[in-house]
Amino acid sequence: MIGRFFFVLFLAFFFTFKAIAHPVHVSVVNIDITNDYKIHFSVKIFTDDFQTVLSQVQNKAITINSNAQLNLHKELITKYIYNNLSFKIETRIPESFYHIEKMEIKEDAVWIFFDIIPNQRKFDQIEITNTLMCDLYHDQTNLLILSFHQSDMAYRYQCKSIVNKFKLN
Repeated sequence: MIGRFFFVLFLAFFFTFKAIAHPVHVSVVNIDITNDYKIHFSVKIFTDDFQTVLSQVQNKAITINSNAQLNLHKELITKYIYNNLSFKIETRIPESFYHIEKMEIKEDAVWIFFDIIPNQRKFDQIEITNTLMCDLYHDQTNLLILSFHQSDMAYRYQCKSIVNKFKLN
């Protein structure tokens, strides 16, 4: 638990510096798998980067400077997250299982909160593929923190290493 505190403290410092200098491209995904194997996750991406990648995907300018604009683009956002952050238990979890619970802009970042209830009642391994923003920035780093049964696992995805399997038991 102390290690997680210092990791979160590091991330807070890192993102404070990033908001000022923005010298690197980074996103953060937090995943919590509950005891009944529901998956709750959040994605944090800097607003300017996210607007740019969504505009590139749509081939037209997309603006997401307010929570109302986020809601206007909810379908596009869900599709982008699904296409670039996938969960595989036995098979890939379908897009229809991705339910946005909340979206908001805080400071310079977009926060999106999802719930997934997989078909499997219990699983001991999950494979996560993360290519968020890799279609825009070759130097993108995607940090992932997975919590399950009071233990935390962390992984740093880069555009050359996009898949990781997490053993849960």
